[in-house]
Order: sequence, then C-alpha cells, then structure tokens
Amino acid sequence: MEIKMKCIHCHENEPNKESGLCDSCESKESAKINGLLYLPALGLCISAILTPISFIKYFSMLSSNLPSYVAYYLYAGTFILFIDILMTYFSAWTFFKKKKSIKKVIISYYIFGAITALYFTILASYLFNMPLTTPDIRALTSAFVGLIFWVPYFLLSKRIPMVFSK
Repeated sequence: MEIKMKCIHCHENEPNKESGLCDSCESKESAKINGLLYLPALGLCISAILTPISFIKYFSMLSSNLPSYVAYYLYAGTFILFIDILMTYFSAWTFFKKKKSIKKVIISYYIFGAITALYFTILASYLFNMPLTTPDIRALTSAFVGLIFWVPYFLLSKRIPMVFSK
C-alpha cells in the first residue's frame, strides 16, 4: 500500500518536493511579508514611533530664547522631521498594504532618511562646532545601511514584485 504525501499546510494536494507545500499554498506563502522583509517592516515600525518623539522634542525647543541662527536650524529641523513623519507613515502604509508603488516609496524613504541623518549630525556638528557623538554615528550608520542595503534589495529582488502586487 502506497502512502501519498499531502501538503504540510492544507493537507489536501500533493506537495512539491522542495517545500512540502502544494502549488496553491506555495504561491500564497510567497506573497507574504516574511523572511528578510521583516527587517524593513521592523524599521518602519520603530521609525513610526521614534520620529514623532523627535519632532515633539525639536518643536518644544523652539519656544526657548535662542540665537537666530539656532532658531532657524531648529525650524528647518522641525520641518524636516514633519516631512519625515509623513514619509514614514506613507511608507509603512504602502509597505503593509503591499502596494506596487513600494519601490518608489521605499527608495524615497531611505534617501530622505539619509538626508535627515546628515542634517541632524554632520550639519549640526559643522554649524555648532560640536564633535560627532556615538548616537550621531549610530544614526548615520543606520541611515546609510538602509540606503546601501535595502534600496538595491527592493530594486533587484525577484520576491518584491510577488509580495507587493496590489
């Protein structure tokens, strides 16, 4: 008596040898956000929490009596953080709704993130003659890892069109 193997997910159809899933379950599984895509998803979620906190911090500093050049820097920083909040939430919405436009949106998000990190670290260090601190270097590293790693991944990965197809 021959025992027929069944799909490990639906337990109905004959599975493929490599995955143990039938063709139907395999196509459903390939359309999910999983694997490496958990990392940009986590980054978007963390950014959605931390960016508004930074915005509030900068906005509250505007009420202080500051020299005009510092106030202008803070106004510009507040505006940049407001745009960053909008970009973060729109990127997260596009990502989790699995929109086809994710490539353009996420690339813009990572480029703007790098520009934002440069503004708040390198420009601040130059304007106010301050040394870069460990959190500054962490912010720059994080922004440029996202830019250098995730932009090519979203551009070149064959999995991205399968997951983001709406």
